[in-house]
Amino acid sequence: MQLWPVGAWSLRLYYFWYFAAAGIYFPYVSLYYHEIHLDGAQIGLLASLAPLAGVLLPPLWGLLSDRLGWRKRILITSVLTAAIVAPLVPLLGSFTLLLAIIVLLAVVLSPAVPLADATTLEWLRGNGGTFGNIRVFGSIGYLGSSLLVGILFSGRHILWLFPLYGAVLFGACLATLTVPGQHDRAHLSSGEGIRSILRDRRVTIFLALVILGYTSFAAYNTFFALYLKELGAGPVR
Repeated sequence: MQLWPVGAWSLRLYYFWYFAAAGIYFPYVSLYYHEIHLDGAQIGLLASLAPLAGVLLPPLWGLLSDRLGWRKRILITSVLTAAIVAPLVPLLGSFTLLLAIIVLLAVVLSPAVPLADATTLEWLRGNGGTFGNIRVFGSIGYLGSSLLVGILFSGRHILWLFPLYGAVLFGACLATLTVPGQHDRAHLSSGEGIRSILRDRRVTIFLALVILGYTSFAAYNTFFALYLKELGAGPVR
């Protein structure tokens, strides 16, 4: 009997590398935008794209996964495309081009977490274990990377954010090559799955509260790093 099943460790590594990349990106991206002289409205617009894509697009990815069995294929394409595209950001010379590439990153990364969670839950049903035992590696990756790059991102070094983000996403891409394949397939009529969810009053209340909570937290997520910088906070030493 294997002490560390390959499926479990490939999923742990995926979560670790994906959220390590997130730890490089989300706490510091507003500082990057500020460094390239974007104003508050522009920063807010760019920061809104990933959450918006995360709300609108996962049902489409789930539909393709359920009907065509493309979950692993979509997951690999998602992180590989982002790993290739992200390092191109410093080469862009206008806000319009920057907006376009951040839209692209938001779109291609929108299935990265939902489909990984679906893969993990399917694997756990057949092999046992707990979701938290696997997902916690994502938290470890996020905390570790956000602390380490805090040492690196001093002064103009913040301009390395997107190349470093892409490099770490490539680690997540390599992990997807060994994640378990999809076995579950659903055959629902168009819109049936969404309608069944929206008919459940408890689920709709839960979703409304999640949206409300995230909306109220969005300004903090986006501008807290800039606030700390204005107070004189510097890199971790």
